[in-house]
Amino acid sequence: MAKYRNIGVLLTDLVFAVNHMVIEVDQELKKLANLFNEKVQILNSIEKKKIVNLSSSDFEDFLDPKLVESFQSEESEYLAKIMAIVPSSMEKGYL
Repeated sequence: MAKYRNIGVLLTDLVFAVNHMVIEVDQELKKLANLFNEKVQILNSIEKKKIVNLSSSDFEDFLDPKLVESFQSEESEYLAKIMAIVPSSMEKGYL
């Protein structure tokens, strides 16, 4: 059988105490949710900054330097090397 620990305490006082604790927990949960959302927004902004814009950046920004060195060759007035960036979904049609 369950025992009642708060003998002599009015029911209204117990309800008030429980209600007060619930309000405190709810406020703390809202603060933590706001902090979490702020951190998620910061993370998203950092990830957006990591996205490389191919039209305005050098190849060295997003390609391995060894790979870039392998692309370099001598050019002459008759021969020029160009590079095209093609999405992998369109690679077969481009080649």
